[in-house]
Amino acid sequence: MNTSFLQLNKVQKTAHFGFWEFDIKNQSLSWSDEIYRIFELDKNVFKPSYKKFLEIIHPDDRDMVSKAYEDSLISKKPYEVTHRILMEDGRVKYLFEQCDTKYDPDGQALVSFGSVLDITTLKEYEDNLKEKNQEIVKLNKELTLYKHIVENVDVGISVANTNQNKNSIIYVNPAFEKITGYTSEDIINTNCNILQGKDRNQKAAKVIKKSIMKQQPCEVEIKNYKKDGTLFWNLLSLTPFFDKSNQLEYYIGVQHDITKQKLLYDQLKNLIDLQDNIIILTNSKEMTFANKKFFDFTHYESLVKFKQSHPCICELFIENDKFFHLGKIKDEQNWIEEIQKLPENERMVGILSKTLEINAFMLHINKFDEYLQVVSLTDISKTVLKQIMLEEKTILDKLTGAFNREYFDLYYSTFGRFSSKKVGI
Repeated sequence: MNTSFLQLNKVQKTAHFGFWEFDIKNQSLSWSDEIYRIFELDKNVFKPSYKKFLEIIHPDDRDMVSKAYEDSLISKKPYEVTHRILMEDGRVKYLFEQCDTKYDPDGQALVSFGSVLDITTLKEYEDNLKEKNQEIVKLNKELTLYKHIVENVDVGISVANTNQNKNSIIYVNPAFEKITGYTSEDIINTNCNILQGKDRNQKAAKVIKKSIMKQQPCEVEIKNYKKDGTLFWNLLSLTPFFDKSNQLEYYIGVQHDITKQKLLYDQLKNLIDLQDNIIILTNSKEMTFANKKFFDFTHYESLVKFKQSHPCICELFIENDKFFHLGKIKDEQNWIEEIQKLPENERMVGILSKTLEINAFMLHINKFDEYLQVVSLTDISKTVLKQIMLEEKTILDKLTGAFNREYFDLYYSTFGRFSSKKVGI
């Protein structure tokens, strides 16, 4: 008997499963040792009672548990209930209880007996599982949304797996197929450089290769070829994707077919190159575009080489009181904003030509976008030179050739009178 009792206690302790018995007539409640352990109470100090039991139950569950027991006495049927108990330190435990009651021949309740199972660990697992399932549902919804977006945008998207040889493509969206003419079946397990055809020595291709070697993102305009051999210009953005351990896993490519824009740009550039004026795009600190007239005048081969020596065209403005130049403004001031404060017919600058002659230019400035300005420089050197020659005839003594009194009157007003005449493009 003692052996069976010890085995029963061991089973209860292992399973966190306890038993209780309530003598209804005497209002006497007795617990097994495991119930004391579950409730974390000292059996030598705590004397269980139905009232004390209800006080340990979580306040939000107390009425439910009491009603479940009372209803079972009325219906004379066993019941089971899941509820919480509130520990002294604020922790919460979850219990599963079952109860049945014995009745006398007259139907009067005699004794209730039941079991208590600590399901806290199971409940936490269920809650975690529920939370994980909710996260999975949420992720699935997001993946469905992302897939819908990726498959319906009008830009090509490709994904290459770096774990495979030669960065093999593992996915392309429908827009990629439309832009390139290659189907998903054509392109999967190949490399994106297939789009370069035989044109593998492009400068942009070298930029891509260098970025891949350094595991860095890049954006280039590159000549690509469709499946049928048709040339198209591709604005390619290439972005490396790293896993949680910071290991390179994928490259994501975004392709924009900019062929039409490229042709329009070239046509516009050719049109601008035909202009007699120097035309540049600048943010006041550096130039982003210059037409052919600019390079003819400055004798630079490209904008890149020019910017190596002069980030801004304003650095070429000669310091002469007759012209606008950087010496007339403070370092922190924007030269474009300052020259625009002048009347239009006074926005004149002097620049040395490649033959070291001073050329006078009238500036006209228009806003291109939020950051850039279109600056047009009209060469008015001949007009200025003619004005000066006329004035020299007036200020030189006919007999001696020396400056006469009129020179000093004209010196300070020469360009004032000149600029009072509207000079435009």
